[in-house]
Amino acid sequence: MRPLYVILVDASGSMEPAWDTAWNIVFDLARRAPASFIILAFKARRVDNVPDDCVHDYRSAVVYDVGCVMAMRGIQRLKSKPNPGDVGLRFSTRTPLNDAIVYTITALERRGVPYEIHIVSDNRDTASELTMEDVLAEKTRAKRLARIVLHCVGNCLRKYLDIYDEVVEHGSPVPPRPVFL
Repeated sequence: MRPLYVILVDASGSMEPAWDTAWNIVFDLARRAPASFIILAFKARRVDNVPDDCVHDYRSAVVYDVGCVMAMRGIQRLKSKPNPGDVGLRFSTRTPLNDAIVYTITALERRGVPYEIHIVSDNRDTASELTMEDVLAEKTRAKRLARIVLHCVGNCLRKYLDIYDEVVEHGSPVPPRPVFL
């Protein structure tokens, strides 16, 4: 069974300048997905214009099922980059990256199918209750998780990369960290 592609998009304020790049990556990932895919977006605050059925609160993270929002709004298919409001998003100032990753792993482990997570973010966490160590522990416990890939966009933070199996920055691998002797 091929793994489900989970595309987890950062909708925090720091991602607003990188929105075009982020959605180009989302579309590319969706086109290349070898199996089914779902698109989730996360931020620190709930917005009023998203139906409760499409929203999951987990610690400091609010995770939106973008496909659910589109279906509720009668949007059958995204053919071009959406405005944030089209998919029920407004940028918020804080980023609960670790909380969103742990929520995604926890929710997908319950589904019982293999999956991989592709995160489109600038890799900045400013609001999570959970630490990177918590994410690593959850990743270790996961039985169906194939890998976690960071697609780093915008003002990409090149630290705290240990939780990822692969890091791609604007379509090219992040150069190895320099070794100082």
